[in-house]
Amino acid sequence: MTEYKFHLLADMFPLMDGDEFDNLVDDIKANGLREPIVLHECMVLDGRNRYRACLKAGVEPKFRNFDPVTESSPEAFVVSANAHRRHLNLEQKKEVAAKMLRQNAQASDRAIGRMVGLDNKTVGKVRDRVNTELKEFKETWKVFGRDQRRDFALTFKDELRSLLG
Repeated sequence: MTEYKFHLLADMFPLMDGDEFDNLVDDIKANGLREPIVLHECMVLDGRNRYRACLKAGVEPKFRNFDPVTESSPEAFVVSANAHRRHLNLEQKKEVAAKMLRQNAQASDRAIGRMVGLDNKTVGKVRDRVNTELKEFKETWKVFGRDQRRDFALTFKDELRSLLG
């Protein structure tokens, strides 16, 4: 069986663990996989927990490809598929908003708030935190030596390569 990596967009949401994940494994063992796992760019875009549960349960996963014609953008799809069906607490919603802002700084606070279930003022505070983190990273980068910059680039080479095209 082909092993799939998780798409960066899928990582906006936390993985299941503990009893919640074990219950999913048990359900898939008993009933099979009901909803296919969505692939995009040969990676799991939606269904990371179902994929992991299938592997643990010894059940062959079912897949389908993301369809950009009918499903808008991959980011909007992931948020739509996960934000409302997952029981995220306030801090988890804020972290999803932060990840979305890091992906697309031009998105409005209201638009992100609607997608993840936060008000625009809360998203604005998250944006301020993300901007502060970025400023601190830029300041730290300036004092990194050549070896530290190289180590950083090697660690994140795949992500950097995908950003640079």
